[in-house]
Amino acid sequence: MKYIFTKEIQLLFKDVRFYIFIIVIMLIAIFSGLISSKKYSAIKAEENYQIRLYEDQLREKSKSSLSAAANYEHLALKRIEPTIFLAGSETIDFPNISIIGINSLFFGNPNLYYPQKTTKNRVWINTIIRPDLTFIIEVIFSFMIILLMHNIISDEKEAGLLKIILSNKIKRWEIISGKVLAGVFIVFIALSFCFLIQLIVIRILGEIQVTGEVLMKLPAMFLLSMIYLSLWILLSVLFSIIFRKSIISLSFLLLTWVLFIFIIPSVGKLLVQKVEGKLPSANEIRIMNQSFVDELFGEADENDASWRGGNLNFNKRDNHRKEKNLSPIYEKYVGLFNRQQYLIAQKRINQLNFIYKFGSISPAILYKKLSEDLLGCGIAKETNYLNSIQLFREKLINTFIELDSKDPDSFHLFFLPNYMSGKPIDPKLIPRFSEANINFFVQFEKDWTWITLLLMEFVVCIYLCNIFFVNIDPR
Repeated sequence: MKYIFTKEIQLLFKDVRFYIFIIVIMLIAIFSGLISSKKYSAIKAEENYQIRLYEDQLREKSKSSLSAAANYEHLALKRIEPTIFLAGSETIDFPNISIIGINSLFFGNPNLYYPQKTTKNRVWINTIIRPDLTFIIEVIFSFMIILLMHNIISDEKEAGLLKIILSNKIKRWEIISGKVLAGVFIVFIALSFCFLIQLIVIRILGEIQVTGEVLMKLPAMFLLSMIYLSLWILLSVLFSIIFRKSIISLSFLLLTWVLFIFIIPSVGKLLVQKVEGKLPSANEIRIMNQSFVDELFGEADENDASWRGGNLNFNKRDNHRKEKNLSPIYEKYVGLFNRQQYLIAQKRINQLNFIYKFGSISPAILYKKLSEDLLGCGIAKETNYLNSIQLFREKLINTFIELDSKDPDSFHLFFLPNYMSGKPIDPKLIPRFSEANINFFVQFEKDWTWITLLLMEFVVCIYLCNIFFVNIDPR
């Protein structure tokens, strides 16, 4: 095996395709680092602007009254992760900002939380190319491996060399193992270059702070990438064994690559609406909201409830009876609005989860899913953000109830204008949104099925390579 391994390494180092492979990977890694840094910088700038705007407005509202501060739209910014250059650069399907209106007919702004297909936030090229390392490895590395390894056996069959090699006393499993390990070694070098160059670019630009937590995840990311790329090496060797001519081997490998990278995910996207249901449009959301409003007023009429506003002393004549009757009804429908928005956002996450599950036969989908979970983005990130929004809303409500109860002059009909405290408050008492951290070990436990599937595909490819090579006809 050592002889075959050494010989294959020498041949690969002499192959011009290897150097093209390295040059292409280096250029793409530099480009990825530049784009990721620029995107991270732009998102951070927008984040800082939104925070300054929110803090200024909240300060003014708090000076006015607790009621004004409570009825203000509170900001929930999604945390931008420093691992954006590794994975998670594809954010077109989910927003980075949600507005928490605790006294409105939804828990967040539907036009912000439910993304629209506009040229502003959905550029066509982003649906194909992502400037992160996961995309480079998932798509470009796998493609380059096919071009480099598709003829590793078939060329020897065409030239008659395989018959001579098999006539020696070298065991067949040693031959195939030597060739596969040579491919793994070459990919190891290329992948190491890719990681190193991108980290250097990120470090030089200085926009993304590569923390110790990020560096600790890199070895696991590297190992996962090697397993995924080794699958493509094994597939290339397998097709090279099965087909006598290199051009046929290359053709079938490219078809397999297109199937795993593009076709399977696309079929999943076509089926997802039938399985998980269609997402409502922004207009449909507004219609649903209006129906809740109509139901609210209908129920209020049936229960002699209303908000009269105006002169509060006038309403004291009946001890604010109509407003007290309205308060639980209003609270009920605000809860329904909140639940509706939550389910809409959750459905989008469920749709993405279905696409991943449907495509789990593809090693590319498995690799992408595991990479995202490892780095704290993708489905895990969006689920965590959605749950953090819900917790934040409850925290805001409880805080304002507590602050309102400390004012003996207010009527304490919660979130009915003019019935909350009209006194100014310290804006520091109002909680700010903080996205909960994702527990890596808990997420890792959830991913055992995905890890097992990837390892099973790896083992099956090894088994097939061995079976077909043992029975190969060298003629």
